[in-house]
Amino acid sequence: GSFMTGVVQVGRDEFPKSQRSFRQTRRGNSITMRFRLVEPAKVTAKLRGPTRRTITRRRGRLAPKRHSIKFEGLRDGRYRGTVTFVDDFKKKSVVRTSTVIR
Repeated sequence: GSFMTGVVQVGRDEFPKSQRSFRQTRRGNSITMRFRLVEPAKVTAKLRGPTRRTITRRRGRLAPKRHSIKFEGLRDGRYRGTVTFVDDFKKKSVVRTSTVIR
């Protein structure tokens, strides 16, 4: 047989952004993005650099606490990144980053 599942949300969103304390660090040929979620959210990080492909890390729905996403083995060059946070109310916030690997 088949069954259905669903989510009912009552109330309003308390937070203007899902994340706080976003910070990006570069060490050698790796980039680490650290942030703290203040509410559950789905997180997707994308990094575009000297090659034509985009590196994507999807983390699914994460709990409100500190998290990090690491990109390793990067080639020399300029990288631009976007980290997208989507909360349970489908509100999206985006952080844009840029760094150079030498």
